[in-house]
This record gives sequence, structure tokens and C-alpha cells, in this order.
Amino acid sequence: MKTLVLAATVLSVFTMAQANAQAMVIDSDDSGGYSMAELLTAFPTITNENFRAADTNKNGEISMEELAVAVESGKIPS
Repeated sequence: MKTLVLAATVLSVFTMAQANAQAMVIDSDDSGGYSMAELLTAFPTITNENFRAADTNKNGEISMEELAVAVESGKIPS
């Protein structure tokens, strides 16, 4: 039971982080991911190092999932 509650809590936190990140960043070119320029509007202190650390699949864009994880883990300063 404790494991189930813990799993539900983690999922809830992850979902909230995704919603908050999505509300703050706009995919202005409709590419399905976020460029450094798009992230700078919501995270003015982000660095290239932060961006590279968050781009875990190394495709040059930050997906919604990557952004949520990066914000939660502190890879992108909020």
C-alpha cells in the first residue's frame, strides 16, 4: 500500500511539473520541442550547459518530458 501511495505521489508531482513547465514555455515554431531561444523566455538564467544537460536524447530540442524532469531535478534553474 505504501508503495502504491508513493508511486501515485511521484506521478502527481511529475504531472504537475509538466503542466507548470508547459504553461511557462511556448513552442513558438510548433516543432514539438523547445529550442534554447524558446526556453530563454521562461528561464532567463538558463545556460547552454543547462540546455545540454536537459536534452537527454541529444536531438537539439527539449521535449516536454525532458523539461519537466530537468526542472524537477534542478538541471534548469526555475
